[in-house]
Amino acid sequence: MSALAQARTEAALIKEALIEAHTYMYVPRPFKNPNYTKNKGRRMRNYKAVLLAERERDVAAGVTEPTCEFCARNGCVRVGCC
Repeated sequence: MSALAQARTEAALIKEALIEAHTYMYVPRPFKNPNYTKNKGRRMRNYKAVLLAERERDVAAGVTEPTCEFCARNGCVRVGCC
């Protein structure tokens, strides 16, 4: 083995030893909750479903924004008109 190849091998070994010396893999992590479990029953909702749920919640609360031009111009006060 040439001197250059041997120097590269030694440098790689030193680098690997430094990486192992500074790793956080084996350090205890007190910020992690050991009792935490992901909510398996939760499902992703698409954008349309989120908007529909918000609209239904607003209508139930009686807070609606006019969505058509006629209601916006004339100040329609009927709930769920548009």
